[in-house]
Amino acid sequence: MLEELNEIYTEREVPVEKILYALLIPGIRLCFSNPHFLRFAGQIVSDPDQEVYHIFVSQFERVFKRFRDAFKCSLTHLPEHELMWRMHFLIGAMIHTWTNHSGLNWLSGGVCKLNNEEEVANRLIGFCSAGLKAPLVKLI
Repeated sequence: MLEELNEIYTEREVPVEKILYALLIPGIRLCFSNPHFLRFAGQIVSDPDQEVYHIFVSQFERVFKRFRDAFKCSLTHLPEHELMWRMHFLIGAMIHTWTNHSGLNWLSGGVCKLNNEEEVANRLIGFCSAGLKAPLVKLI
């Protein structure tokens, strides 16, 4: 999906929301079709055994770098270290959505449900794009 975006937006920056969609929708679809795998992945990511964690996370390194580069091109106001922080928070929101979707239904008293892939994607994209695009903040 990222390659298709690069072909479409050859002369201009790819919108952040489009990059986020390409990053998030495959995992959201996986979450809906195979929720047990994502709970297992969540356990691996939170496992204190660093060797298991590094083996698992290393499988995503190439994809992470491609998306980092895409965000760099579209978020030119961010220094690299700031982009890395924001991507860290983005990944946290993504993993939390994958692994804790029953919590939203419970905490909201049933008002919010993760039952539509596109709705989940659009809500997560709206939240993450706001964080990624936010102006630089002077640290206290």
